[in-house]
Amino acid sequence: MTDENVTGLVPPTLSAQIDVPASEAPRRVLHEPFAWHNIPMTHTAWQSAEFAGRVRGVAAGTRDVLAILERDDIDAIFEDDDGAPCPRTVSPGVAGNLMRLCVTALALLDLDAERQLDDLDRKA
Repeated sequence: MTDENVTGLVPPTLSAQIDVPASEAPRRVLHEPFAWHNIPMTHTAWQSAEFAGRVRGVAAGTRDVLAILERDDIDAIFEDDDGAPCPRTVSPGVAGNLMRLCVTALALLDLDAERQLDDLDRKA
């Protein structure tokens, strides 16, 4: 393993250890929070872009979880070549947890949308 991060940039704190003058070391942060957009926080569309990003993230995650659970239910009715039931992808307990996660995420997204609409109504 090397001292380089995933992007290949050397953290400034390691610059002295690898004979790179601190003034020449890249000055980028090692972690940035994920966002679906590049709109700066100062832009008037930032709040809308953040909401759209939350919708997209919850929708994609919920879609994937529900697809996994559906596939698991479908596979459960089939048997392998030896006549044994196909193995479950997740246990019933985990399936319940994932379903409740989807329900909760969608409920939070609904509240977020309601707040967004209230803000728009106030501004209109």
